[in-house]
Amino acid sequence: MGLVRIVTPPGHSLELAAAVRPAAREDEIRAGLETAIMELTRSIDTVKHQAKTVTVGTSRSDSDLYDNVLVEAIRAAGADVLSLSRPVLDVLRSLAAVVMDTTGVTRYAVSWAVPAAPCTQVITKSGSAAHLPGRADIDAPLTGSKKRVVELGAPRLLRGRADGRVVIIVPERLAGTVRTISLIHVTLREAVAADVVRRAVESMGDRADEIVAAVTEIAPDFPREAVWAIHPVTLLLKPLEHVVDEALSSAKQGARNWH
Repeated sequence: MGLVRIVTPPGHSLELAAAVRPAAREDEIRAGLETAIMELTRSIDTVKHQAKTVTVGTSRSDSDLYDNVLVEAIRAAGADVLSLSRPVLDVLRSLAAVVMDTTGVTRYAVSWAVPAAPCTQVITKSGSAAHLPGRADIDAPLTGSKKRVVELGAPRLLRGRADGRVVIIVPERLAGTVRTISLIHVTLREAVAADVVRRAVESMGDRADEIVAAVTEIAPDFPREAVWAIHPVTLLLKPLEHVVDEALSSAKQGARNWH
């Protein structure tokens, strides 16, 4: 029989408390642990139920946040898509609706060893990007469009000035800092519903407002809703003056009655 030091309430026998058998004390501890485990388990089940309830309420509108060609492309290339922020996923969902296909992905690691001069290095290349040479195959400063995407923390659709390839650059954060960039090579759809292309353009920062302002400055009576009937590639990628030219050309050909 061992001695167990127990603090007892007033009026209880200290001798009895001190003479508790180890086996009896073990049973008491075991019972206490079982009670605690039951309480913890009940709390976890409650949280799971609440999470399920929230998921059911939002799954219909958010079902394609991860289920689209862009997220699937970077997932297949090795990205942890669950770490993507909601704003990034929203932009990818909007852009995915105007993408016909993804042809390849290049993933870059972003090094902040020198915070004032971050660098990039290729991690993997797949598909059409597999054999494309690049400055960051070994190590290169973070510059240009990739740097801008890192600064903004938002995906960006653009056409390469040198090779004309259409790509979407996706920033991936870890602990609040962009540590990886995925560059997705895409083919855009030739025909897209007006509301779909509008949402895609609206996901690109101020692009939508700039387009409407540019068109209506030259042609004040041009219906705003007619802007989104312009060819999607023009709206998404070409300079504003090209968007205005196409809008005016459509009007002159009688395609839109905006007078």
